[in-house]
Amino acid sequence: MAVIFQLCVVSCIRDNEPCNECEKKETVDVVIADLLPDALAAFEDLNMRTASLVFYPLSGKSSFSETLPGENGKISLPCDSYSLLIYTSDFFELDANYYRGMEHPETAESYVRQQIENGIIYVDEPDPLFSSYVENYNPEEASEKLSVTLCPRVFTYRFKIVVEGIQYLQSATATVTGMYTSAFLNDGHHREGEEGTMKVVLKKTEVNPEKNEGYLYGEFRSFGPHQRKDVKHHVSIALTNGETKVVELDDLTTPIKSLTRGGEFVIKQKIVIKDNGGGGQGSDFNPGVVDWEDIEIPVPA
Repeated sequence: MAVIFQLCVVSCIRDNEPCNECEKKETVDVVIADLLPDALAAFEDLNMRTASLVFYPLSGKSSFSETLPGENGKISLPCDSYSLLIYTSDFFELDANYYRGMEHPETAESYVRQQIENGIIYVDEPDPLFSSYVENYNPEEASEKLSVTLCPRVFTYRFKIVVEGIQYLQSATATVTGMYTSAFLNDGHHREGEEGTMKVVLKKTEVNPEKNEGYLYGEFRSFGPHQRKDVKHHVSIALTNGETKVVELDDLTTPIKSLTRGGEFVIKQKIVIKDNGGGGQGSDFNPGVVDWEDIEIPVPA
């Protein structure tokens, strides 16, 4: 995603005085042109409502922020050189992302709400998040156009799994462990001492009547998979129809950990929901008769 800053500079008028004593300001015409994609999503359908700009004066003065309404606008800046942080997650009516440490570019961070259940830290799904950081920006010395990129800090993940007997399910939810809980806005690094688990509501594809099976499909956004070697990535599937059965899948650490910028990880296992007289995986799952679409389907005899 390219972000273009078109600078309409109102020069300082002074009598041999330092620029930081000048009362005039530079007017910056800011235009955000595009969003850089991740490994799965192009983000072409996102409608950016606002973008935030935080200016950190290199002279040591206090930082200040400005809000850009939509993709372009004008901002007046006091004479100074700045470190500049640009970010946005404002695409929907409610923003799931929170921010902290904005006083300094090194500590500026986006995070989401967490809940602890049975000792497990669950993190909410973050909204799309983009940011860019410019270390030394002087509006007076800059060329007419300053082009930077807004990089994604939240990434899109996708997976699917074959389920035999899928027509007997009412709902299904996956949990994915070992995910980052936040992202720093200056360069996208993370808190290496924190990890969280994400819940993903699954969708069901059409049932293949010949094979009596279909796919459970999941897609979610995340700050990314934890890269510490001792952090493992596991996926469990909770199948519900009157009762709930949890299926623990094989270790998926290698494929998930490799997807640092989003992507689809492959699940080679197959979940089997057998009839009441069957054996093996799923044989003790006694589903009700209500399907996802609330259509009554007879349970196998």
